[in-house]
Amino acid sequence: MEILLTAALLHDAQGSHPGENSRDDHHLRSADFAGEVLSGMGWPTEKIALVQHCIRAHRYRKEDIPESLEAKLLFDADKLDVIGAVGVVRALAYAFQAGTPAHTRPSGQFLEQGKTQAGEPHSAYHEYLFKLKNISARLITPAARAIAAERQAFLNRFFDQLAQEMQE
Repeated sequence: MEILLTAALLHDAQGSHPGENSRDDHHLRSADFAGEVLSGMGWPTEKIALVQHCIRAHRYRKEDIPESLEAKLLFDADKLDVIGAVGVVRALAYAFQAGTPAHTRPSGQFLEQGKTQAGEPHSAYHEYLFKLKNISARLITPAARAIAAERQAFLNRFFDQLAQEMQE
């Protein structure tokens, strides 16, 4: 439990602010930061490595695979945090904080490749299409999948309704 709790506290410690370019590698920077902090506290290198694995493997868009039970639990908990009613609020808050809108119609390029065109804002709706609508399929543990079912359905209804109203 010590490894999981420590990783949970430190997994977004570096570069996790909305709109920040360093967001893409925040999992690596946070793992390095955790290593520095825990080393300074006298943690054994074996435990530090376990915490760092959890942190490196929690990122949705990266290929690091959660291998330990703690890493799988952190991955799932981190993903559950972005769906459901809290996920809607969070997606909108991140978009507004980054200076992007709640909804813009995505370009064909974005729909095909997941990459915005020059000048195309990455709205909360873009984040939904690219990441949030696929969260449940990425979950690892049966418990997380069970929790996610209702939350994912709510999130899908919200963004479907938002898109419909924005086209009216």
